[in-house]
Order: sequence, then structure tokens, then C-alpha cells
Amino acid sequence: MGIPFSREHARPRCQCSTEPSVRISKYVEGEAEKLANPLKQVQSQDMEGQERQRVRRLEATRRMRALSQCPSPPVSTPGLPIAEPTRSFWTYPPSAILARLVQDPDGNQCAAVPEYADVVVIGSGISGASFVRTLLNADRRRVNKGEHEHKRLSVVMLEAYDACSGATGRNGGHINPPLYHDYEELKNTLGLRAAQHIIRFRLAHLEIQQRVGETDAPDADCRTVEAVDVYYDEETFEEAKRLLKVYKRDMPVEGQQYECVVGEAARKRYHLSEYALGCIATRAGAVHPYRFVAGVLTRLLEDHPKQ
Repeated sequence: MGIPFSREHARPRCQCSTEPSVRISKYVEGEAEKLANPLKQVQSQDMEGQERQRVRRLEATRRMRALSQCPSPPVSTPGLPIAEPTRSFWTYPPSAILARLVQDPDGNQCAAVPEYADVVVIGSGISGASFVRTLLNADRRRVNKGEHEHKRLSVVMLEAYDACSGATGRNGGHINPPLYHDYEELKNTLGLRAAQHIIRFRLAHLEIQQRVGETDAPDADCRTVEAVDVYYDEETFEEAKRLLKVYKRDMPVEGQQYECVVGEAARKRYHLSEYALGCIATRAGAVHPYRFVAGVLTRLLEDHPKQ
């Protein structure tokens, strides 16, 4: 696995269309189809739910088609990365992974770029690192089982600056996905089963990330913490309690992790302002994202040196 980090490889992620009327139409049709397909696959348990989904599909399609009247596509180029970006606090001290790389003539960290690769990944943040880890580990398992008739996959990862120098390197590391906050809307839009599947997928991040942290990035401080949503507005707090009640009713096992604390009890337990009306607390996680990704990439280089 090679990980080149050179500015010369940075490219705009997209280009503005020179034929907006044609391309926006194709773009809108494609996006409308993507939005409609998942809804078509979800079957509600009752006729009322099916009718609600049909109406939402029609509304979503109508909105997407309306975009075709826009004078230009809703995309634009972000431009090339700047020459000397501000470095995030979280990236100090630099990861030891940079010691594996060499410097190009301009003094930038850069590994040798191979002439050929099966897979090229743009970006070395948590998304890129997670994808490559899953890909290479699965590829190795298939080889060990004798399912591969050909050689192992080769992967190249490109980054404009240093490893994990983008959004992940600037992240504070909170692992606290929205659950009860989004559940009712997901249920009304996609149906009960799809909503529960999405919620459980979000919940799985906490356990999986901690497990990977223990094996691949022990210095990333992966840990379990308590997350607290504090409310100062009565109307907002009442709505949050209602959403939580719906969530607990439909997902009683997952709902056990939540606790609603009201009034003086909340202010005393969490040392809150006198203006706090209450809070909703649950189990969450925390991690040092830069160290986490650097640890994963380092482990990949050790486990798959030729890939």
C-alpha cells in the first residue's frame, strides 16, 4: 500500500458544466431516481403508511424536477488547495506515519507513486482509511480461503497535504450520532423497519470504533463517555421529550440507554445553569480522530506492505 502526499496530485473535485440546461436535467433525474428507489423498496405495514410514502415520493420528485429550471447546476469547484494552510491543533505532534514518507523537491512529504494500482483513494481521513482497511482486510481473507486466483489488490491513497490533514484532522472526536432526534422523521419517511435499521447502524459506530481503536490505534484515547443534551427552552424541551418517548416505544432495547432528567435534579447532577430546564443523557464515545486515523494507516502499512 503506497500513500503519496503531494500537492501536485491535488485536483478540483468537480467542474462547472458548460451546458447547464442539459446536464442539470440529467443530474436532477438521477437524483430523483436515487431518492425514489429506497422508498419504493420499503413496504409499510398498513395502507395509511403506504399512502404517506406515496405522497412523499411524489413531493420529492416534484422538488427535484423543479431544480431543472435552475439557470446553472448546483455544483461548483472548490479550487485547488492553498499552498500554506493553517495546521490544526489536533495534528500536533505529527504522526510517525510521516517518517515513512520521503520529501519531494519542494520539501513536501511524498511517497513514490506506482505506475499502476487496482484502487485509488482520494483523501486520507476517516472515510478513506476505513474504506481501505475494510477492502484490504477482506481481500486478505479471500486469499487465505483460496478464493482468489489472482494477485492481491494494490491500493494508492492520495492526499493534498499530510496524512489526515483535512476535516478529520480538525475534528474534536465526539461519537454521538443523532438517534431519537431523527427517528420519527426517518420512520415517517422510510417506514418502521428502515428507520430502525438506520438507527442501529448509527449505534454500531461506537462499539466498532472502540474495537478498532484498541487494535490499531491504542494511543487514540477511544473511550466511553456520557453525552448530555441540555435544554433551556420549554417548547424545545417538550418536543425532545416527545421524540424520545416515540423512540423508546418503538426501540425499547436501544431506548434504555437514554435518561431524561428534569429541573433541579438535572442542574445539580450536571452543574448546569439555573436557566436549564432539564436534559437528556445517554452513552456516547470520544476519540482523538487524527491519532485514530494515523494508527489505522500505520497498521495497514505494517499488515499490507506490498499492497
